[in-house]
This record gives sequence, structure tokens and C-alpha cells, in this order.
Amino acid sequence: MRLFTAIQFNEETIQELLRLQRELKRNVKCRKWQTPHHMHLTLHFLGELSRQQSELVQQEMEAVATTSPAFSLRLAKIGAFPNLTWPRVLWAGVQEQTPGLYDLQKTLAARLAHLGLYKEEKRYRPHITLAREPDTASFPLPMEKLPCVQAIAWTVQEIALFHSTLTPQGPIYHILGTYPLTGMQS
Repeated sequence: MRLFTAIQFNEETIQELLRLQRELKRNVKCRKWQTPHHMHLTLHFLGELSRQQSELVQQEMEAVATTSPAFSLRLAKIGAFPNLTWPRVLWAGVQEQTPGLYDLQKTLAARLAHLGLYKEEKRYRPHITLAREPDTASFPLPMEKLPCVQAIAWTVQEIALFHSTLTPQGPIYHILGTYPLTGMQS
């Protein structure tokens, strides 16, 4: 099973992400625009795991969620990987100073790594994919052509474990479990 852990969004946040896509589409052609039901903020990409390993991941997610408090996130900017000059992925980012997000990601990463279920190969860079494979003829895109992000904030109250099935039409996501963040604020 191809698995990842992630944060989902409320409706207001999804609507802002869709607005950003509409504005980007005016200036950029992309091979694949992310659909609303595929929008999420990945915490950990775990890759192919067995059903037994999936159950271990779920146990660790539940344990971490019970000690992690809910926290706020805020949309912040438009960016690209590897960069805006020659992008392969266009994304929306979140406010940089969000200790709740980084604490949660780091704590769960450590627990999963200890069990051999996760290996973080790069520094965690939270982002929400908006589009893939933009037409490079559109770039470099002048900064004034990038849409302004409304700083929509939402409270993250749970984390989710997703199963991703790859198909020729694109991935299909199934939620295997959600885990409420019930820890107390320090």
C-alpha cells in the first residue's frame, strides 16, 4: 500500500486554493491541475508499506495525536519546486512560524523512523500542490503575475493517513484513518 500522512483543509481554505488556481491559469499552462479532493498538506510520504506496517503507522499516529494539541495554520504565498524560474510544481505555502505543524511533523517522523517506517531525505517544506508540469514557456513569470494569497487561517484538529492508488488517470486517495489532536496546549 502506498501511504502518506497529511492534514486536510476546511471549505474556506479549499475555496482560496481554487481561487489561486483560477488566477494562475490566466498566465500559466500546466499539464495537471490539482483537484479539490486531492488537496492536502503532506506531513510524511511513507511509500509502499504492508498492511501490518500500515497498522503500526496508525498506532503511532494515534499516540502522537493524543499528545499533540490542535494548532492554527495560515496560507502565506505561492512558490514552486525547484524554483519559480524553472518550476516543475506550483504550490501554496503556509506561514513559516508554525511550531505546532513542525512539532507534530517532527515527533511523528521520529516515531515512524524508529520503527523503520519512514526516512526523511530532505528538510520538511510544507506546501499544498496546486499544479504539476507547467509549460516552461510561461516562465520565468514576473512576480506581479503571481496571485496574492489571502491569509486564510484554519485550525488543524486532526491528521489523516491516506492510501494512494496510482492509475493512468491520476492517483486515487482513500483515507484509512483520522486522528484527532487532543493534546493540551503547553
